[in-house]
Amino acid sequence: MGAGNGNTIRGVIRHRTTQEYYAGSGRWTNIAGEAMAFDSLTGVVAEAQKYGIHDCCEFMMSLPGRPGFTISLPL
Repeated sequence: MGAGNGNTIRGVIRHRTTQEYYAGSGRWTNIAGEAMAFDSLTGVVAEAQKYGIHDCCEFMMSLPGRPGFTISLPL
């Protein structure tokens, strides 16, 4: 996902109840830096379908150059 200025919007999946981050391959972590980063909604949807991630989580995107600004989309 591009922001139109060469910056890439990236996001992670976070569990709404446990606040854990999705680390990939069906694994979860408490450490945000270990989360699997996605740069497309297509990748998020494919991973969510593959590992049964639904009705529990949100895809959280942050915008380059906008610290503290986050967009959350329910999965």
